[in-house]
Amino acid sequence: MDIKLINKTFHEIQHNSNLPFDQIDQWTKEAKFDELVEIAKLVDKNWNASPSQNWRYIGTYLRIIDSLSLTKDKLSIQGLLDVIKIRPQSGGYLSRIAACLASTQDMTILDSYVQLTETEFIDLWANLVQELVIRGHDVRDYPNLIALWDRLKRDNYPLTTLPLELFEPEAQIQQYTRSYSISGSGTSLPFGPLTANDDVKFTIPPFDFASIDPSIIHQHIYQAVENWRLESNGKIEVRQFTMQPATEALAHDEISLMFKLGLDCLHGVSSRSLFIKHTQATDAVNILFSAAANGGAYNHGSGNAYGRLYMWQSLAGLMNLPVGTPISTLAGQAAKSKWLIFDAESNWFYRVAWDIGIVAINPDRNVISVLAATDTD
Repeated sequence: MDIKLINKTFHEIQHNSNLPFDQIDQWTKEAKFDELVEIAKLVDKNWNASPSQNWRYIGTYLRIIDSLSLTKDKLSIQGLLDVIKIRPQSGGYLSRIAACLASTQDMTILDSYVQLTETEFIDLWANLVQELVIRGHDVRDYPNLIALWDRLKRDNYPLTTLPLELFEPEAQIQQYTRSYSISGSGTSLPFGPLTANDDVKFTIPPFDFASIDPSIIHQHIYQAVENWRLESNGKIEVRQFTMQPATEALAHDEISLMFKLGLDCLHGVSSRSLFIKHTQATDAVNILFSAAANGGAYNHGSGNAYGRLYMWQSLAGLMNLPVGTPISTLAGQAAKSKWLIFDAESNWFYRVAWDIGIVAINPDRNVISVLAATDTD
């Protein structure tokens, strides 16, 4: 180990305007992972010594983690775990690490590390299980991960309400997972401003409807997009309405129905400025998953594992079902529900990129649920 070069590199981290990522990348290329761990130790030791300079340490530490997690090498995995132990990660960045590992590393080798480090990195491995499921892996091929998952289920770990397989409405969600490289990340968005209407009309009997008191609306409808409001510039509207057979021949086309609901997001909108599209459960799942996993304009969301969890929770609420309903039941009910997506040229929707409007009519045809969300940079 070149202690002199390590000290020189750390001096550059402390004093240069440009962080020495070239040296970090060179060590990674040469598989000198011990050097990266030593730099991480120095960064941790000096963290908060001068709070105004913390950006240097944060940037360096995250570059080291990305370098190790994206390098396919057994020793890089050990280096990564050593670095995480120095300054433990949680939340969104932990899910990022799991995504990098799932997309890069040899899973047989990773599985062996699970057995050795189960308790210490339990949140990382739990995220990893769902990352693999989302990417189409059969997790049953990895005995240590499965054994861990079984233990987590007994402890009611939050992610274990998710199954170890994808259901039909989730067939496309991998398209909306964030991809990572050493230079950044990117993802596709399954939502955004609409510009045209469908010609399809409702195929349900005429009905009357009444607004449900906001105090008893299913609050988990918010779950997939709550990060937009809490961590970015987002705003959200959730409404639910009871449906009853009409006392007279009262039919609704989609546009007239949307206006009759009295939504804040459509206040002042003309029929020419409202755009509606008939869709399937798959599209609603894609939209909610991407919103939860990838976030809005100024945040990075909850990651893929918790993004999947929050997507199903929002979907349950939209179908007027409680949290905890088995995913297999939700998938079946989603296929039987009616789905619309909508958008409008209004003062409510920002119409930048992050616009969501979902209407669900549950299989029993007795509740209409609406979720609208918008965010801007």
